[in-house]
Amino acid sequence: MRYILPRRYIPVIFGWLIFSIPNISFAFIPLICDLCVIGVVAGLGISRQLGLDDSVVGVWIGACLVVLITMTNSFLEKRNWKFRFRDTIVAATYIIFMAISFKYFNVIGSVGMNPHTFFNATTIFADKIVVSSAVGALVLLGSTALYQWLKVKNNGKAHFPFEKVVLPIMMLSIASTIFHFITAR
Repeated sequence: MRYILPRRYIPVIFGWLIFSIPNISFAFIPLICDLCVIGVVAGLGISRQLGLDDSVVGVWIGACLVVLITMTNSFLEKRNWKFRFRDTIVAATYIIFMAISFKYFNVIGSVGMNPHTFFNATTIFADKIVVSSAVGALVLLGSTALYQWLKVKNNGKAHFPFEKVVLPIMMLSIASTIFHFITAR
C-alpha cells in the first residue's frame, strides 16, 4: 500500500501544529458563552445516547475541547495569571489528556483496516474521532469568527436574539450530519 506521506513524518507535523499555537491568538473568542457550552455538551450527550457513529460524536468532542481551552484561558486571564506560552500549555494539556484517556479506553490508536478508521478506501488512515474532533474544533472556531464578522457587518448588533448560540450549534449540527452521511454504511 502506498502512502502520500511517510508515517514517520506524521508526529513531526502534529508537533509543529501544536507548537505553532502561540502564533494563534484566542483573543477573538471571548464570546463563547455559558449557553454555547451547555449546547455543545448537550449535543455531545445526545449524540452519544442515540448511539451515533464515533465520527459524529467526535465533532462535538472537538467543540467541547475548544470550549474547555477558551474557558480555561479566560479564567486565567481574569485571575491575571500571565506566563509565557500560556495558551499553548493549556491547549497542549487538554489535547494530551484527551489523547491519553482515549488511548487508555481503546477509543483511538487502532489505525488500520478496521471499523474505527476513517478514509479506509484511500491512502490516509486516521481514527474517526481524531479526524472529526479536529473538524469539530475548526467548525466551532470558524462559526465564532463568522458570528463576529456578521456582527461587525450589522453595526455591532446581532441579527436576531441568541445568534451567538444558534450559529455555532447549527454549524456543528451540519458538520455532524455530513459526517453521519459519510460514515453511513
